[in-house]
This record gives sequence, C-alpha cells and structure tokens, in this order.
Amino acid sequence: MLDVTSKTKIIVFDLDDTLYKEVDFVLSGYRAVDARVKADYNFDGAFEIMRQAFEAHENPFDALEKAIDGNIDTKALVETYRNHMPDIALSRTTELTLDNLAGEDAVLCLITDGRSITQRNKIAALKLNRYILDENITISEEIGAEKTERRAFDIIAKKFPQAKQFYYIGDNTAKDFFWPNRMKWTTICIEDNGQNIHKQKFDGDRMHNPQIIISNFYEVPYIIFQ
Repeated sequence: MLDVTSKTKIIVFDLDDTLYKEVDFVLSGYRAVDARVKADYNFDGAFEIMRQAFEAHENPFDALEKAIDGNIDTKALVETYRNHMPDIALSRTTELTLDNLAGEDAVLCLITDGRSITQRNKIAALKLNRYILDENITISEEIGAEKTERRAFDIIAKKFPQAKQFYYIGDNTAKDFFWPNRMKWTTICIEDNGQNIHKQKFDGDRMHNPQIIISNFYEVPYIIFQ
C-alpha cells in the first residue's frame, strides 16, 4: 500500500472514451444482442441493422424491432446489451501509460457515470484492477450521483486528505471538468480522434473547459510529472 503524502499525486480517470473507446463497447453489445436474436428468433443480421442505425443516430433497438417485424422482447434485448461481458481491451498505448503511472508516487482512481453492472463489466474486461483498487472506483449508480454533482469528486478527495495534487483526466466537456475545476484539481482532456460518442465543445464557460488538452493518452505522465 502506497504511503500517501502531500507529494503524492492523485490521478483520477473517466472511463468511457478516456481509457478505451466507448464505440467498442457499443459494437460488442450489438454482437451480444445479435447472438441472442439468432437463438431466440432465428433471425440473422441484427448486428448490421443496429450498427447502421447507430451510425445514422437512430435508435438501434427500434430499427431491430422494425426489421424483425414480430413480437420481440425488446426489454430483454436491452438488458442483454447492458449486462453482457464486453469484448473490449485497453490499447497498447493506454496500457503502457498506466504501467508508467503505476510506478510513480501516485494513486490511480476512477470516477464514471453509468449502471453498476455495465461499468463493472467494462472494468473487469479491461483488467483495470491491475492499476486501480476497487475502493478507489466510484460509479454513479452505486453512489446515487452523477458527475454533474460534486459527490463523486468529494468521495475521492476525502480518501486522501494528505494529498495536495489532484488530477482529473476525461473527455466529456459537458460534465467531466466542472467540479474538478471548482475544486482546483488539474483537469486534462483527451482530444476526440473522431470516434467519441459524445462530441467535444470547448466554447463553454471556463469551469466546463479543461485546463489542458492533449491529443494522445501517452502525454499524461509528461504533463503530471514534468
């Protein structure tokens, strides 16, 4: 266990579109639904129907129900999507960067919005327990508050009263940076490479904008330990 001092850096990550690309989870979920639709309704092609609807910014489940044109249990298919164990992985760059950070005088933490089972399955699939202790993971459904509220950030801050340097690394300019900025943490945004689910807007007020924008995850240690 790391002895946290005033010099220890508390590095807090968002999950989706920060540590991995959320579109990978989406497509993994469509494959899980596709397998269930084949088994339950003897229907082929669900994955492609859902993918095309997603790319057209339409509801994939509505598109699937229309294509099957039958009495399907859409609620059960949505649960299959949300609860499946996703086929996702950290990129080599992200993995090497986390390896680097884990070797420093730092504590790695996670704050993420979402359903408990969905986010826990992502965390397991990405093997994030190699870097982040479970006690340092905060999921909105589990605490009853999303990142638009201060609670998740306070939970992390109160765990490390000795620490003076907190960092939040995220991607969503609508909600990732407001409270960390208010709490005088250093906020770092991973710039969208065109694959993000939520598009970034940097024309908002100062509190919603990140202090630092980087184009690649591997830049994180250079910013924090420069």
